[in-house]
Amino acid sequence: MWGDLRPMLERYLADNPDTRMYAQALFWLGEASLETGRRSDAKRFFRSALFIWPPNEATKLAGLSLAKIVGPGPLLQNAKELYASGKYLEAYNIYASLALSPEENTRTACILPLAWCAFTMKRRQEASSLFLRWLSNHFNSPQSAQVKAALKQCHTER
Repeated sequence: MWGDLRPMLERYLADNPDTRMYAQALFWLGEASLETGRRSDAKRFFRSALFIWPPNEATKLAGLSLAKIVGPGPLLQNAKELYASGKYLEAYNIYASLALSPEENTRTACILPLAWCAFTMKRRQEASSLFLRWLSNHFNSPQSAQVKAALKQCHTER
């Protein structure tokens, strides 16, 4: 069944390049590739789905699936590099995916960088919520002064 799915999805994407279902089709191509032992293809499809904007459930699932293959550490490093190079949307998608991880350490590691992505993208309400969530566990952290200043800015710019 998985072997039959891949050619059907590839035809669908070729015939419908502007479909709103593009990320979902890429995700299922990744799943089909993974199930048929094509890990490198699976990584490629998941990564492609992960960077579709605007993010949706398929982009988040693709990020989680990619993390299962390569591990969350390399993805977190990739997101950090993307953010540093000004590719905030791509970094946001990685952090948003990993924030749904079943691993608590991974989820926790994503909260503050996801907040900074949202803040940089002027998504003030989302950033505010994430900053507050992070501060609830890190109020006395050395970074908390910078986070509190950003939080204040979020509230004044609404």
